[in-house]
Amino acid sequence: MQAVNINTPLLNWTGEDDRHIHSLQSMKFYMVLSRLGKTHILLIYPREGHNLDQRKNQNDLTERVGQWFVYYLKNGKQQTVEEK
Repeated sequence: MQAVNINTPLLNWTGEDDRHIHSLQSMKFYMVLSRLGKTHILLIYPREGHNLDQRKNQNDLTERVGQWFVYYLKNGKQQTVEEK
């Protein structure tokens, strides 16, 4: 109910099989922020739980968080994984 007050760009991630925080909750939060026009990215990792166990997903998350920081904290050019 307080999503309207969020002004900071957000990067969220979830494991599709998370038993602590259901991934649908993250998706609902993403939809609310999208409807409000908030800057927000949601990453959903298939076959992952609350922690990322697969090395490829760990590497992907690390890369994307680094890109997020460069873009939003260092005023850099946003570079996606696909551009590499």
